[in-house]
Amino acid sequence: AFADALHGRSAAFDSKVEPVLETLAGADVALTYLVVLQMAATYDAVVRSDPARGRARLESGLEAFDWDSIPPVNRRQAGLAVAFALAGDPARARQLLEDLERSTDPGWQRVGYSVRRRAEGYIALSEGRLDDAIAEFRRSDTGSCRICPLHGLGIAYELSGHTDSAIAVFERFVSVPSATRLVQDAVWLGDVYQRLGRLHEGNGNVERALDYYDRLVNLWEHADAELQPVVADLRRRMARLAGERPRS
Repeated sequence: AFADALHGRSAAFDSKVEPVLETLAGADVALTYLVVLQMAATYDAVVRSDPARGRARLESGLEAFDWDSIPPVNRRQAGLAVAFALAGDPARARQLLEDLERSTDPGWQRVGYSVRRRAEGYIALSEGRLDDAIAEFRRSDTGSCRICPLHGLGIAYELSGHTDSAIAVFERFVSVPSATRLVQDAVWLGDVYQRLGRLHEGNGNVERALDYYDRLVNLWEHADAELQPVVADLRRRMARLAGERPRS
């Protein structure tokens, strides 16, 4: 499923994820179920650029369990809050963080500190509070996942007009080694490539823009039809930029 997500094969991704969710729900395995649900909804919001679909997936998915019956340490509130914020529902994301604070002891909250701060960052992004988002994503850079805060932090810098900082952060995402690289790339890498291409293009750095656009075109060459308009737009941009290269 991760390879399908990475390469934009949405139908294949769904065909693998949905049976897993059904099996986990039937087996009453809430923790793993919620991890998979969060990833699938994030894919909808980020890769498909369809927050409404991600929100619907989250809402219907959570109906599979009686929330109160799930042990608080297995509820994945912070991770689900990230997904809801990305899906355009910061209010629901904030409710989940409040549930985390009410239902778990301070020791457990410290364990999930970096994910909670990242959730606060995406909530702030969703609400247009860019300075708060930058602060929260920077605070979240305390866990074992070195690249996890970088997508949100890069977007916050980009929207704030700090182009050079955004480029530096997104390029760290691309280059920093990570044990969770496969999982993170499956959801974030396409968006990061596209943003880096646009940012370099805006800075007049044609070669770097072409490089990142080309990476995404190759990554999504065989993506499903819903993502092919993105690929077509990148090819048009690349043709235009190639024509603007200085002649030697």
